[in-house]
Amino acid sequence: MARTHTLVSLAATLILIFLVLQQFFVPPYVGLADNGDFWRTMGYFDLNHTAQGYEDQYFNFYDRVYRIQPIPHPEFVTSELIFLQAAVWLNRLSPNTDLFDLRLLAVLYLTFLGVTVFFLIRFAARWGLAAQIMLAVLVVFAFSDVGYAAYLNSFFSEPATYVFLLAALTATLYVVDRQRLGRLILCSILWGLFLSAKPQNAPLIVLVAPLFLRLGWLNGNRTWRVQSAAAATVVTLASIGYYFATPQGSIVKPTYYVSVFFGILLNSPTPEQDLRELGLPTSLAKYAGTIPYGPASPLNTESLQHDFFDHISFAKIGIYYLTHPSRLLKTFDRDADVALALRPELGNFEKASGAVPRQRARANAGWSSWKARLFPNRFLPLLACILAALVGALWLWWRETNIQSRMLCEIFVILLILGTFQFILVSVTQSVIDTAKHMFLFNLVFDVCFIAVLVCLARVVTGRARMAG
Repeated sequence: MARTHTLVSLAATLILIFLVLQQFFVPPYVGLADNGDFWRTMGYFDLNHTAQGYEDQYFNFYDRVYRIQPIPHPEFVTSELIFLQAAVWLNRLSPNTDLFDLRLLAVLYLTFLGVTVFFLIRFAARWGLAAQIMLAVLVVFAFSDVGYAAYLNSFFSEPATYVFLLAALTATLYVVDRQRLGRLILCSILWGLFLSAKPQNAPLIVLVAPLFLRLGWLNGNRTWRVQSAAAATVVTLASIGYYFATPQGSIVKPTYYVSVFFGILLNSPTPEQDLRELGLPTSLAKYAGTIPYGPASPLNTESLQHDFFDHISFAKIGIYYLTHPSRLLKTFDRDADVALALRPELGNFEKASGAVPRQRARANAGWSSWKARLFPNRFLPLLACILAALVGALWLWWRETNIQSRMLCEIFVILLILGTFQFILVSVTQSVIDTAKHMFLFNLVFDVCFIAVLVCLARVVTGRARMAG
């Protein structure tokens, strides 16, 4: 039986890798166009577009090959740089070292993802062959979707978020199964890499740290509890350090600007009153509806620093929305419309393929298309789905007596909270700019939780069938 479980895991992994690879290497090649964020990572390694002109470089077409030439280096730091550095080293083995094929980076991501998927599905053998096969089918169906595959073939930070979160969750499952220091260390590293994939991931340490502390109570060994507490402390300090190392000029300041001028003040009937409640000068109302990008942006002017950035904070923005619940609900409803879209409005094909600007791939889109039709695109119905999953997890936790089984329920609840927190964070801070892209983590967590629910139902059904037999 153990051999069967291993074969199921291996088969699912190889099928997933094949389905994704053919999107990268069978024409027309699939990837994601640059929305202007690529420079944050590719600039570290002097990579630049080969496409000429703004229209060809941004939004419309996937640029597969990049020139290697000196360009200004960004301040942005992300754990994605680990993969990109490895890809640059491997690129030195190519015949033409003046060019960089983005698919090299995609293959490294996919390799890491494949290893994770193998161990994840292998872990499910503990729940029986039917549950393992169900997990294998769902994982292959979901993560071979072009919505996920295209991100791997890009310089965005979302792929690092994707592969590190799945790896961290898988490592956590193995720690729950057997408490070993080596597993705990690996788990800590992977969660740290996930939290440092993007600045917006770092605040999620408020959920990850308690998870490590909870792992410490899986057995009565005092040494294990100390080790778990130490892991929680190290990951927390690393996340705090990463968050405060986030560059103000390129990340934090634009987020403040969008939150207020393209969020709170966008279509507001009383912009001056809103500014007063935020403790800001009413003269700033002239920036309502503007974005912090482009040569005409006032983002880095001394006057805006004095009048706006020196006085605004995320706490003030949060308090504003809490005291205006109707505005908050409208914001949530607006973003719920695209929260499960998964695929941003960016081109998937090279211009040389004959694709029209921003043309998106239709093949291998079964999961993303099906999910968009199945689940609601309004906030309250979406919230009802999340609450129903939460109630179900708590009910299972109450019924279970085994501490490992209860821990799995708790991990599920943490994921639900993590996804909900991400939805709120994006809605409040990003307005309508690249909403589908910024909701990537919410999408990923939603999919993981949905797959977990289906696998759990499969376990229940097969268990009852065996009892009836």
